Amino acid sequence: PGLASKQVLCMDFVPGVPLSQLRAEMKRRGLDIEPGSRAERVFGRQLLQALTEAFAVMIFEEGFFHADPHPGNIFIRPDGSVALIDFGQTKRIGYGFRKQLAELVLRICDNDGVAHGDLPHE
Repeated sequence: PGLASKQVLCMDFVPGVPLSQLRAEMKRRGLDIEPGSRAERVFGRQLLQALTEAFAVMIFEEGFFHADPHPGNIFIRPDGSVALIDFGQTKRIGYGFRKQLAELVLRICDNDGVAHGDLPHE
């Protein structure tokens, strides 16, 4: 706090491999996974769950989101966890919109297609 400003860029080193380079890195280490294999599907599910949790915390708890989440900005850490880098493009989300978005997500999860159109537009 107090060390960053519009003129100062703060950076931290994040150990890991960008998602965009993961397959090549795994192959280099002799961990090549067959495309479409069970191992690839399990990894994909775990990655999706980790990213979903990360974005849920960002959006619903912290009130902001990373607006540039491409595979080069998603790192797989040595312990298998996920790290997001390059927060140069972020947006804040107000409480009212977060509440509406949470309602929409819950309705989608409940498969309540009719209710989606019932949400007020702001």
